[in-house]
Amino acid sequence: MNVGELRALLDRLPDDAVVLTSGYEAGYAPASGFAAEVQQLDRGFADWLGPYELVTDARRLVTQDRAPEGVPLLVGDPVQALLIYRRGR
Repeated sequence: MNVGELRALLDRLPDDAVVLTSGYEAGYAPASGFAAEVQQLDRGFADWLGPYELVTDARRLVTQDRAPEGVPLLVGDPVQALLIYRRGR
């Protein structure tokens, strides 16, 4: 989803709509979020890990000699992203 698609979605919601995200095991929980610069990674076979990291973390990961999942590769340039997560995490 890009910002334009998100804006179109948000324009259809009332101002007092609640923002939720996935609950720990089930249901939905209140969301928090922030904007950050992130970098996409190619993690190879470690597809259970998300393909994005904060830029500083991504740069650290690609310089590690012995990561258990292998050393990821940077993909493209860093981008701005809205990170939404469950409160308390």
